[in-house]
Amino acid sequence: MRKCLASLFFLLMMAPAASSGPSQPPTVDSSQLMAWLAGGVSSNRLSRLIKDRGINFKLDRGYTKALRSAGANPAVIEVLRDSTTTLAAGMQVSCPPVLAKAAEFAHQKRYEESEHQLRQLLRSDSKNASLHFALADVLRQQEQWDEAFDEFTESARLMPDFPETHSRLAYLFYRSEESDNAIAEARTALSMDPRNAEAYRYLGLGLFANGLYDAALHAFEESLGQEPENPDTYYDIGITLRDKGDLHAAAVAYRHALRLNPQFWEAHSNLGIVLHDQGKPEEAIAEYKSVLEKDDKNLPAIDGLASILYQMAGQPFDPKKFDESKRYHLQHIQLKPLDPQPYYSVGVIDWAMAYRGNTEMRAEYNRAHINKQVKDADPLPPDVRKAYTDKYGTMVDEGIASLKKSIEVKPDYDDAMTYLNLLYRRKADMVESADERNNYTKQADDLLDKVKEIKQKRAEQPPTV
Repeated sequence: MRKCLASLFFLLMMAPAASSGPSQPPTVDSSQLMAWLAGGVSSNRLSRLIKDRGINFKLDRGYTKALRSAGANPAVIEVLRDSTTTLAAGMQVSCPPVLAKAAEFAHQKRYEESEHQLRQLLRSDSKNASLHFALADVLRQQEQWDEAFDEFTESARLMPDFPETHSRLAYLFYRSEESDNAIAEARTALSMDPRNAEAYRYLGLGLFANGLYDAALHAFEESLGQEPENPDTYYDIGITLRDKGDLHAAAVAYRHALRLNPQFWEAHSNLGIVLHDQGKPEEAIAEYKSVLEKDDKNLPAIDGLASILYQMAGQPFDPKKFDESKRYHLQHIQLKPLDPQPYYSVGVIDWAMAYRGNTEMRAEYNRAHINKQVKDADPLPPDVRKAYTDKYGTMVDEGIASLKKSIEVKPDYDDAMTYLNLLYRRKADMVESADERNNYTKQADDLLDKVKEIKQKRAEQPPTV
């Protein structure tokens, strides 16, 4: 992202206004209001802007319907009606149908279609600050950070008195890990409007990124003072409290977010993580599964379930939970086949099951043959070897293939090599001839040498600054 110092940017933008003294922002026109709605300005905030600035148009039935389709809540419509009744005269609504459609698409999260409509409008109205703002936010929603930054910057140049532009720049700086610039831009927005809930929220995110948890929580509380029903702010509080170590309070914050927005899957997912950290695995599993009911491709929930089930499978040993954990890792592989971690996890689970089976079969044989004991490093007796191969052969082969794939994707994956070494030793217990057994044992030993080499090279590398 092309960055600028926010405070300097603000001074440059506001210099002309400062020389001529303070001025009242212009009244809101119908196109501007629709563009702000397309740009994700909350209904609560829009209501305040209408009250503070007034409007210069008469509300009609068609525009009311378009606003509702774009996500405006009843409070916005009511404020507009009240404002309309106080107008001695006013212009008719002049909002282009294309803009109303762009706002409707944005509300439906059809961002590419909204972007297309907004670019079409800007081709004939390139100096329209509100359209640049709306386009910037649609690009932000698509994570096109550089283009969004450019559009917000152009909007601020054309309309320097709009705090939301600076608060959105604060968010972009936060996402690009430029927390000091994020804080500066948020404070710029607050210097223009001390009651701006969004600016307080993004100030909180910047402070959170700097590890200033108490200051961040204070900023979030200020945001809730202006918009008490914002689930995103409660979600941000939850993230901050979890990092601070207050798991109970974090869970409360996430539940507040879910009370306000039951479809907030990120809050469900993070609540699952907190419940897991609190030692409440069954509750965590329920949260993760509720996420997958809404979004069956949600990787954080899939990985969370895989991790919890794996931990639960170990104590006491539960093969069904290992299988369920593996099923979620395989689901991750289907969604992102170039991630090395789930292949590794499948191999670890296969090894854990095969190792347990090997240990139990050796112990059972030794109990039945007191005078003919089999040590851990000895080959299995023929009848035990056959039973072990019949039950675990496919599993060991799957684990070996999975770990090889993990190493193929990440060639220096030493943990995967360590478990591949262990699975080769389990494979050695399944072959009949001494030569085959020695071959698998040598492959296992070679992997251990490779692991040592990787760890040594890693230790010799200079520390990153």
